[in-house]
Amino acid sequence: MPLVEATAVFLVVVVLYLAVVVTLARSTVKHAYDVLRRILDVAVVDGAIPANPCHSVRLPRKTSAESDKPEFAPQPLTSEQISSVADYIARVQGYPIYALAVTFSTFTGVRAGELAGLNVGDILLPEVEGRGGAVRVVRTRR
Repeated sequence: MPLVEATAVFLVVVVLYLAVVVTLARSTVKHAYDVLRRILDVAVVDGAIPANPCHSVRLPRKTSAESDKPEFAPQPLTSEQISSVADYIARVQGYPIYALAVTFSTFTGVRAGELAGLNVGDILLPEVEGRGGAVRVVRTRR
């Protein structure tokens, strides 16, 4: 198809085809649209077309495939599942220190960079047995 025939109506048909018939995710359709828009912007600068038809095309808010998907519901691991993962890392893979890191970060909620930034003095152990301790996060490392 010659570049001159790339009209706004044609682009609407292409976007709807990708979103509804091919059922691509909205982000994928948007990425393809953005690439085409940038290409046609260069065509305008080069004088190949008088105006970019992409500027008059709006992307659909949600594709039919996305609207049929159930809402995401997080399913956190149980303490038994966490223990199983840590046990697998320690026994099968042979990395007990990583098993400890998985267990510690899972139950405290520290992120990877925060975990890497911890020093011995950042972990406050309880003075009385049976009481909770504390973790002080003051730095992160990459």
